[in-house]
Amino acid sequence: MNEPRKPEIEYPAEWGYRVIGKEEAVLRAIVHSLVGDRVYELETSNQSATGKYVSIRLTLTVNSEEDRVGLFESLKSQPEVIMVL
Repeated sequence: MNEPRKPEIEYPAEWGYRVIGKEEAVLRAIVHSLVGDRVYELETSNQSATGKYVSIRLTLTVNSEEDRVGLFESLKSQPEVIMVL
């Protein structure tokens, strides 16, 4: 049985995360605290029809797979973050 192959990513690479939560200002503060001095772009991505949830798109350069996955895990571990894609 063939297992799906992992895509090869050449680092450093520009990478995007979609961060979903209830309050945009809180999500922005979380991103800023985790990303620190790194250069990044942050934009409002979407809001649910009821206005209960908002998503923001974070784009930045990741230097390695460990960096990429580590930031994903750090974002995901925040109690105010509902989901990271």
